[in-house]
Amino acid sequence: MNRSEHNRKVALSRWKKVRDREEKFIRKNSASNRYLKMRMLGYLAGDGYVSVRNEGKNYTIRFFPDHESLIKPFVEASQKLYGKSPGVKQLKNHYLLSLYSKTVVLDILEEGDLRSLVWRLPSFNNKKEKVEWLRAFFDSEASVVGTRISLGSVNESGVKQIQELLKEFNVEAKIYKYIQKNDNWNDVFFLIITKKASVKSYFNEIGFNHSLKAEKLKRVLSTK
Repeated sequence: MNRSEHNRKVALSRWKKVRDREEKFIRKNSASNRYLKMRMLGYLAGDGYVSVRNEGKNYTIRFFPDHESLIKPFVEASQKLYGKSPGVKQLKNHYLLSLYSKTVVLDILEEGDLRSLVWRLPSFNNKKEKVEWLRAFFDSEASVVGTRISLGSVNESGVKQIQELLKEFNVEAKIYKYIQKNDNWNDVFFLIITKKASVKSYFNEIGFNHSLKAEKLKRVLSTK
């Protein structure tokens, strides 16, 4: 065996031990912390992506929060689920959280495709998991405008699934379609919560981790 082949086998053996250790950590913590996985999935479906590139050699998770209050919830989930802390970088108008791990990426993708046009709600086991996913997705995609909560997405099916899920929390929402003038752009589907009772139910049952949105919604409810 030449030296190059020997080094390759040593490297493969080393990485196998690392993956085995990571997979053991995930198995140990996944059941009790599955609600945190729903949080990560909500954030990634909203303002992130998961990619496998270079013929399966590069595995990447990236999340782009627009406010620092979303860094801690994402990092906490990653640490407790996977024992890993994403790198954090401040950009001009947002932050970039990056994680590079084949083990983590494959575990996330077990829940389904997270691309903008095709993401779907994951399979939930309980109410807590539903709340975590909704809160994270609304942290990323929703706005508090005047006395209403609204979000937009190019994924019509996904938005309709959210509409149905919100009914379980006594939140009534309507969906409106915006047709783009440019034929090369995807139409946008807006989900809007306007009724006072529904806005209040959203605040009490789901809420925001996003501190600016949470404070704005609190002020809205105090004046309605």
